[in-house]
This record gives sequence, C-alpha cells and structure tokens, in this order.
Amino acid sequence: MLGWTSLWKKQHDVAIAELERAASLDPNSEWAYGYLAEVLNFAGRPDEAIGFVKKAMRLDPNYPPWLVFNLAHSYSLLRRYDDAIAALQDTLRRNPNFLPARRWLAVVYAELGREKEARAEVAEILRITPEASLERWRERMPYKNQADLERFIAGLRRAGMK
Repeated sequence: MLGWTSLWKKQHDVAIAELERAASLDPNSEWAYGYLAEVLNFAGRPDEAIGFVKKAMRLDPNYPPWLVFNLAHSYSLLRRYDDAIAALQDTLRRNPNFLPARRWLAVVYAELGREKEARAEVAEILRITPEASLERWRERMPYKNQADLERFIAGLRRAGMK
C-alpha cells in the first residue's frame, strides 16, 4: 500500500521501488504485480507494465476488473487501440461502473474519431459521477509525463467532457 500511496503523491520512483520490494517479498502476490503494473503505466512505462499485469492475471485466474483495466491502460497508452478496446470492454463487462475504464474508452474512441461512442462514454461517466470535470482530473491524475496527462485530457475534451 505504501507504493500505491506514493503514486498518488506523484512519487513515482518511490512507488516503483516499494512495489518491486513487495513483489520480491511475496512473489505470489497478484496485488503487488497488479499495482506495480499500474504505477509503471502512470510513470510512462506501459510496455513494462504489460508483463507484470499478465503475471498478476496468471497468479489469480479469477482476477478482478481492476487488473484487466491495468492491461487496458497499458494498451491505451501504447495506442494499441484494438487491444485497448477489447480489454476496456472486458473490464466494463465485469464492472459497468468502473470509471477509469469509461474514461479511457472515451479517450480511445475520440482518438479513433468514433465520436458517437466517445460521447456515449462521457454520458456514462457523468451518470456515475455527475461532478466529474477535466480540471479535477488534471489535478489528480498522477501521470509522470505531462504528455500522457495532456493526451488523456485532450481525448476526454474531444469526447465532450468539460
């Protein structure tokens, strides 16, 4: 949990080190590998994250929706659109109100020019969280690379988010 907490304080290197330590202490912990994957995504290292999230999924064949989202997040950041959409839709089949998946699905659809689908995701986001806003996410999202944050915000804006 120290690694996850460090991420939200935007201390990416500390977060990675703590989660690597957690994984070394318990090499059978899907949680450690899953959280490490998501921290790597936010740290701008989605290519590395894929291996860790897949390892987490192998360790827990009944993996929770957030693990599928971590994989989807990696694919989204890498612009592997078909893989991203499939994983995002899988996440939402498992948990229809999983907001991070809705946000990235809106971004991916917007980047692909699929405006109607992107706007439908924004409508769902606002149904789930009526107070959602671009400014709020700009402040909170712990992306290390400003370009990743700007891409995320720009995609949501193109999808109709305010």
